[in-house]
Amino acid sequence: MLDCVQVGRGAVLQDCIVAAGVEIADGAVIRGGAVLGEGVRVGAGNILSVGIKVFPGTDLPAGAIKF
Repeated sequence: MLDCVQVGRGAVLQDCIVAAGVEIADGAVIRGGAVLGEGVRVGAGNILSVGIKVFPGTDLPAGAIKF
C-alpha cells in the first residue's frame, strides 16, 4: 500500500497492490493479485481478486463487483 490509503473496518487486503489515495470501504475484499490504481474508490461488499486491475480514478459502488 502506498501513501494516503484509507481502509474501512473489516476490509481484507491480501496479495494485492494498492496505489496512493485509494479508499476501501468497510467489508471490501482485495486479494489474489488485484491491482488498484491511484485514487480508486471501492465500495462496501466488493470482492476484487484473480488479478483484476482497476484503472486510476475508478469509483466502484457498493456491491458492484464480486470477482
